[in-house]
Amino acid sequence: MGWDHTGEQLWPARDTPGPVLHEQPGPDWVDEVAVAARTLLLSASDLPLVLGHGDWESQNLRWVDRRPRAVHDWDSLIAQPEPAVVGAAAAVWPAGAGSRHAATVQESEAFLDAYQHAAGRTWKNRDQRLAWASGLWLRTYNAKKDAADGGGPQLDLLANEVDQRRRLAGL
Repeated sequence: MGWDHTGEQLWPARDTPGPVLHEQPGPDWVDEVAVAARTLLLSASDLPLVLGHGDWESQNLRWVDRRPRAVHDWDSLIAQPEPAVVGAAAAVWPAGAGSRHAATVQESEAFLDAYQHAAGRTWKNRDQRLAWASGLWLRTYNAKKDAADGGGPQLDLLANEVDQRRRLAGL
């Protein structure tokens, strides 16, 4: 979620052990998409910040009778615009569930729709774009980590969806 980091490099520090991301070459398309998503997200500095969970993945959620009972891993607390918090969650919520690594575009879309329905409002175009850009930023960050580690499922999954996610973010 560190698109708003204060460093001069594109990528924030890794949240897992491994090579420093800004020292790793390519893939160029991952870096280019990350720059576009980050630029859009940084343009939202006029929006109010909300507190949210920055690691909304299945292994951090506990459910009882189809109702959420607990959210773990609160060291991932973030303060970002609401669409950014929700968009990131929409992009990765199934991660950690068996072999799942991220949400499909359709699952992300359903998550965003369900959130707006539960909140009792429909987001304007700008908020929709910010949500998709936030999810895309998080997915590029995970793909970059995979690339730096020699490849992996995050990179492969994003390669198959990047054009559709870019379009939904208006990039």
